[in-house]
Amino acid sequence: MLEIAAYMLCKIGGMDGSADDIKGVLEAAGATPNEDEITKLLGDVGEKDVNALLAEGMEKLKDVPMGGGG
Repeated sequence: MLEIAAYMLCKIGGMDGSADDIKGVLEAAGATPNEDEITKLLGDVGEKDVNALLAEGMEKLKDVPMGGGG
């Protein structure tokens, strides 16, 4: 999860979101970068647009029941 958050911060900040960018964000926050997780993340997102990824996720979430059961 830290890797995803760091990736998103990179993208929001106008960075490429490369492995080095992600490592830099994690180290600046005092976390230890996990090379395997970073490699997996970058393999999964590839060259996809972040806004498209978020839109896909939101589309999937619309079917998840959310609300109080009272």
